[in-house]
Amino acid sequence: DKRFENQVLRNRDELLYIDLCQAMNAGDIGRVEASFLPWIYMFKATGKHKYATQILHFLTNLRYNYPGELRCVTYEVY
Repeated sequence: DKRFENQVLRNRDELLYIDLCQAMNAGDIGRVEASFLPWIYMFKATGKHKYATQILHFLTNLRYNYPGELRCVTYEVY
């Protein structure tokens, strides 16, 4: 039934949010990074393209463009 499907989707989104909040509070940048991908898809699907672009831009810079030292500092600080 449609109500059940909508509730399942809402529960999934809320769990993603809780996971992201807990990862940020714990300072676990690896988990934050892993949880960004579903958020990018959700932002794109809801028309929030600027949010999705900024998250993707940050992840791309972190993985490929930042120098090794800056990348290490980012992982150590967060």
